[in-house]
Amino acid sequence: MKAISLTLLTFLCLALSTQARIGETLDECIKRYGEPAQRPQPKTLLFHKSGIAITCFFVDGLCVEISYKKLDSGARFNEREVEILRMANGSMWQLRPDDNHNPIIYWRNEVCECQWDRNTGLLHFETLAERKRKAAEMRNEEKKQLEGF
Repeated sequence: MKAISLTLLTFLCLALSTQARIGETLDECIKRYGEPAQRPQPKTLLFHKSGIAITCFFVDGLCVEISYKKLDSGARFNEREVEILRMANGSMWQLRPDDNHNPIIYWRNEVCECQWDRNTGLLHFETLAERKRKAAEMRNEEKKQLEGF
């Protein structure tokens, strides 16, 4: 029993040390993780911490998307790990009803959506405001493409 408790405590400490949060600033993310491992795009930072890759996307100086993936290509998050990371990034998550055969599970709360791809191991969070901004951007692009018709 002590071994199980110690293992769980170790895991919780590991998980808590790797949590970025929706709404954090660029400086807060750098303070949490140190200097980024990469800057794959102008508004994107990639951090490596505790065997996990954390990708943060920023709009207007705030983190609006966060993705977590284990660095070991064969490793995947388990359900307990996903639960811990979801709770760190929000509360009152509602599971979206879906086909049990779908490898992607979706949750939503008042601030953001979360999806977990059980095949790839990717856990992704996106604010509802960012989803709305992207949809508006896509509509504007489609409208521009059809100007003059």
